[in-house]
Amino acid sequence: MITSAKNETLLKPPPSCARRDNGFAFSARCIFILFALATCAGAQTVPQLRATIAGTTQYKESVVSPDGQWLGWTVNLRNADTTESRNSEIWLLNLSKAGAIPRKLTASRIAHAEHSLAFSPDSRQLAFLSDAGKSGQLQLYIQSVTGPVPARRITRLTGFLASPRWSPDGSRLAILFTENAPRAARPLEPSTKDSGLVEERIFEQRINIVDPRTGVAKAVTPADTYVYEYDWAPDSNRLAYTAAQGNGDNNWWIARLYTVTLSTGENRFVHKPALQIANPRWSPDGKQIGYIGGIMSDEGSTGGDIYAVPAAGGAAQDLTPARKSSPAWFTWQANGRILFAETIDGGTALATLNPTDRISETLWKSDESLKAGANEAVSVSSNGKTIASIRNSWSLAPEVWAGPRGEWTQRTHANDPLKPLWGKTEKYTGAATIPKSRDGFCTPSTTKKQRNTRWLFRCTADRHPRRSLPGRSATSTCPRFRVRAISFCSRTRVAVMGPERASRAATSKTSVTAICVTLCRAWMKPSGRCPSIRIASVLRAGATAVT
Repeated sequence: MITSAKNETLLKPPPSCARRDNGFAFSARCIFILFALATCAGAQTVPQLRATIAGTTQYKESVVSPDGQWLGWTVNLRNADTTESRNSEIWLLNLSKAGAIPRKLTASRIAHAEHSLAFSPDSRQLAFLSDAGKSGQLQLYIQSVTGPVPARRITRLTGFLASPRWSPDGSRLAILFTENAPRAARPLEPSTKDSGLVEERIFEQRINIVDPRTGVAKAVTPADTYVYEYDWAPDSNRLAYTAAQGNGDNNWWIARLYTVTLSTGENRFVHKPALQIANPRWSPDGKQIGYIGGIMSDEGSTGGDIYAVPAAGGAAQDLTPARKSSPAWFTWQANGRILFAETIDGGTALATLNPTDRISETLWKSDESLKAGANEAVSVSSNGKTIASIRNSWSLAPEVWAGPRGEWTQRTHANDPLKPLWGKTEKYTGAATIPKSRDGFCTPSTTKKQRNTRWLFRCTADRHPRRSLPGRSATSTCPRFRVRAISFCSRTRVAVMGPERASRAATSKTSVTAICVTLCRAWMKPSGRCPSIRIASVLRAGATAVT
């Protein structure tokens, strides 16, 4: 059972951290307060709403060192005019010392984009990406976690870098690199503007092996293949990766599983999944590669079942065929058991699985969301005893928690002043009757193996809702302080508006409750993950709109 933050002596970051680590919150898709105010506070004006949004800190990642002694996290920042910034800060905390104060790690004295943390196997060094050398151009840096030694720049590349990871023996790093890429990877990133002679040029993301002493980077995957995810084998000589030939933005849905042997340079096809594939992970003995397979709408919307396939190739085995949930992330532990996170009954659970006899044990379950990185639910020490994650729910604002498994302690406090402005939330599963409400709203969620779960929000704590909003089943939605549902007007009977109508309404009215946008969109994504609907912010015009 997780101990309440009220009953523990908690560590507070320096005032500068609490004051500056509030970027990315301006993104309306991340702020639950946006629709809470629109629902419950009819007198809220757009400037007041923007001011409230500005008070929420968003964390990009949280990582625990292999020995469980160190905790690192990344905080998104914001520009002086309160707009979303591309910059972020890295903070480090010694978990072994009671009362320790977080300290900032950086490659520069001014704010830059710094993120993608990776501890070395001996837990003495931290690798990360930073554009301190040139704004917009990330490079790989390494810094000692114990002393005041400045961060050391390792690479001098031109293009897009992502996902650095140390080899198990600590002798080198792997990194995803798209040479000369004019923009960040992934299909949802904005495209570059056409100019001059228009022609299609494909930029492939490849695995590069970096020597931390010399900074030399060498591509080890084919030049015509786009790599999405990868994992080191225990022998530090092989990597497993998911990839597809051609344009990476267009072909993630048909990605296959491959391996590359560094000593010979051989790339080998291993497995073609029946559906989509994500999260490749080696078994501790190096004989199998696990992955999550299922129907997934987009890269990052991970969910389905956990499979294992022989590293030499062959048929895949479903390790969770009858589980009434959707595993969304997993890692293979040193003892051979699998630790995984799953979406179940509208919430999140952590469990272990014996891949031999399929016996599982639920370690923790709660109506909230967990996030440790772009595609990670939690970060785990080598012995599996220390876990770190960014926790949030309908009533818990995002914060970094870490500690022994099941006994996490809140480690950041930037969002402590934020309190939910709505009343009680209630969960209704299966055929349960949802109370009628005019002022409440729900987010239906379902997966291919789960019961239909609906969350009902009460507008205020002292007034019961009278009618629930209609809505068909949508993608699985876990409780989180950041939004997946959309604004709802509690004091008007205005029909659902499109973005343009919402903008016009906002310019003629000062009340946020006069602006309505769609709720509970009927997107059927049985992936089991807990994604957020992207909401474009047009607050300057006084409206919110769905994209």
